[in-house]
Amino acid sequence: MNTSSKLESARGRFWVPLLAPPLIFSLMVLIAQTEVAQQLENLTQDWRLRSRAGTDPPASERIVIVGIGEYSLKKVGRWEDWNRGIHGQFCSLVALRPPAVLAWDFFFSEKSGDESNDNFLADELALHVGAITGAVADDSRPELVPYAKDSIGKTTPIQKVSGDRSQLLSASNGQVPIDVIAESAWTGFVNVAPSSIDGIRRRAPLIVSFGGKIYPSLILQMVMQADGANSEDVEVVIGKAITITGRDGSRVIPIGDDGKMPINYRDTSTFMAWDYVQLMEYLAAFEQTGTWSEDLLEIEDKVLIVGQVAPGLSDFGPTPYRGSEPLVTIQATALNNILQNDFLKTFPLWATMLIWLAFAWATIGWLNRSPVSLAIFVPTLIILAYFALAFLLFSSKSIVLPLFLPVSGFLGLHGFAIADRLLAEAKEKREIRAVFGTYAGKELVESIIASGLKPELGGEKTEITVFFTDIAGFSSFSEQLAPEDLVALMISYMSELTDVLLENGGVLDKYVGDAIAAMFGVLVPFKDHAYRAVATSIHMQRKQQELCAKWKEEGRWPEKVNDMHTRIGINTGDVVTGNMGSRQRINFTMTGDAVNLAARCESGAKSYGAYTMITEATLNAAKAENDNIVYRYLDKIVVMGRAQPVAVFEVIDFKDSVSATTTKCLKIYQEGIDQYLKRHWEAARSCFEKSAELEPWKPGVHPGVKTNPSLVMAERCVELAQNPPPEDWDGVYVMKEK
Repeated sequence: MNTSSKLESARGRFWVPLLAPPLIFSLMVLIAQTEVAQQLENLTQDWRLRSRAGTDPPASERIVIVGIGEYSLKKVGRWEDWNRGIHGQFCSLVALRPPAVLAWDFFFSEKSGDESNDNFLADELALHVGAITGAVADDSRPELVPYAKDSIGKTTPIQKVSGDRSQLLSASNGQVPIDVIAESAWTGFVNVAPSSIDGIRRRAPLIVSFGGKIYPSLILQMVMQADGANSEDVEVVIGKAITITGRDGSRVIPIGDDGKMPINYRDTSTFMAWDYVQLMEYLAAFEQTGTWSEDLLEIEDKVLIVGQVAPGLSDFGPTPYRGSEPLVTIQATALNNILQNDFLKTFPLWATMLIWLAFAWATIGWLNRSPVSLAIFVPTLIILAYFALAFLLFSSKSIVLPLFLPVSGFLGLHGFAIADRLLAEAKEKREIRAVFGTYAGKELVESIIASGLKPELGGEKTEITVFFTDIAGFSSFSEQLAPEDLVALMISYMSELTDVLLENGGVLDKYVGDAIAAMFGVLVPFKDHAYRAVATSIHMQRKQQELCAKWKEEGRWPEKVNDMHTRIGINTGDVVTGNMGSRQRINFTMTGDAVNLAARCESGAKSYGAYTMITEATLNAAKAENDNIVYRYLDKIVVMGRAQPVAVFEVIDFKDSVSATTTKCLKIYQEGIDQYLKRHWEAARSCFEKSAELEPWKPGVHPGVKTNPSLVMAERCVELAQNPPPEDWDGVYVMKEK
């Protein structure tokens, strides 16, 4: 039975290529202006922003953010306790190295309790030709009495304005600087409202209709002052552009019908920045010494933007990069866009959708008559190419191609076109399940269907790591439990340990009573299968201790359950894995000498009082991938059923979790091993007896523990002292039990 042949012979109904494109197109038109569609489109734009962040050009060297950060608050005190005298001192000191623009991303709209501080700040602001303070247009209260003055201090309205003003940010009144400050500094509106869809500030107003007159935003005012321009030097064509004629020529800034500019977010970490108070300290030192180090960030002739950056202050909001960021960086980003002509350009959605409709008809016509595999591959390739184009244009030209609607519409179109053809495939799958389900499990049947191959007996030889576990002394407590309690206990135990196994990439072979047989490095091969197996053994032993603590707390289990231990054996080697069994029933399993050796390690661990025993092959393979685990040499043994000796080791723990006492124990133990291999039985026994006092598991101290490696080797030394091995002895010990 050939699955693919039936799929390829299926053909879609004739009306699909004719009617599906206009139907999907109509649906796209309906949802295009919904908040959900806009939010998802914003999400794709944010992906593009973040994907190019690593290649973003540095911010303009003309911009310096002066942040009121933690250092400033520590030096001066809570923000609520700051007075305008501090800002006056700042202006006075900054005048020592005068910037081209000194802008404040907050406002002084009310008189302070000390009028002298207001006057002092106003006097110092007047020293700066490009000083700007903020204002807020309150568009939430249309009932306010309109602002009646002809100007805001020395800031006059922009007169050269043409176009429809209905979509502009408009307010009758709001918060403007007090008169003395408004006359000393220029004014710019700081309004940059978050999107009602996702809360991110995506468009910055450059002009504001305030009291029936058009005024510049803080962003536009900064550009005007940087270019040496006033309101009469600005011409606005709403829906097209703002033109500023400054000292160095004209600058054109594109705007929408709402007078806003899309913010082309860049990596804000590239902005040059000073802490507010720290800058004051350096300027004070400069005033005394007349020396400004070349290592210090220059502020002279720069555009300084003062704002809050300390966490906990109110002037924060989300950006496409971070959940919370100082809003002064948004003002700085928009300014940077203008100074570097780095504008965000959006390809019209209507044009995109018309191109989409033509392309949809062109592709679905022939793909509906093609094999299903091609009908899936080609649209996928087209979508990937469109994604690549969208990301490339955005990264290189800051051009935004609509993604959500064109891609989802194209997916919907071709998904609909092949849906009825997949019904034929579903029918064939049912036939396969009916035939193969009589001798294969559900998971294997699904794998057969996915691969399209007929299961056959046999397997392939590959290097993997074999993993066995068993409960120490299982029979001693299983006899004390009622059958239903034993089942509940084993379900809890097997579930937790199996979860650990699967989380670390292991593949379950089978359960045998209280034992688990598993493999690492099969089905989905990975190079570090030995390390994963060893790490899994540590996680399993920790999980075993957690279970014991849980059972003890429950108070319903015998002490032997509360003191349960798990023994683990691990070996790495060539193993035959595959579908094995009979012609009536097969399973994916493993066989080979390496499997038997892993099982012998699990059972042999008991002879050494160890709980995880591995072979030298596993040790070397694991350490080659990651050397963050502590092991100890146990012995060089010949297990029953094998003639070749093998070195075995105990897994202790991750290095950062091994105590100083255990480290000392292992050091003394290794000294004993060195003496043991030299046949210095008494010296070796002495070392083992000392290390036995430091063992992490001790008989009589830890319930359920009968011995440990130090005690075993100490007894071995006594035995060999009485019955020495042959002169050609190479340290090999022949196991007397499995």
